[in-house]
Amino acid sequence: MRSCKRAKTVKRAIFTSSAGTVNVEENFKPVYDETSWSDMEFVRRVKMTGWV
Repeated sequence: MRSCKRAKTVKRAIFTSSAGTVNVEENFKPVYDETSWSDMEFVRRVKMTGWV
């Protein structure tokens, strides 16, 4: 983050620190990558709370 600040060219940094950002869904995948995100419709449907 300090390097981003010093560079003065970084407009946005996205930090995800939880596996919950990528693997909360009804049907698990065998492999997750940068295109994998939690299924928010599933999260809302089952009314998950807490860390999600």
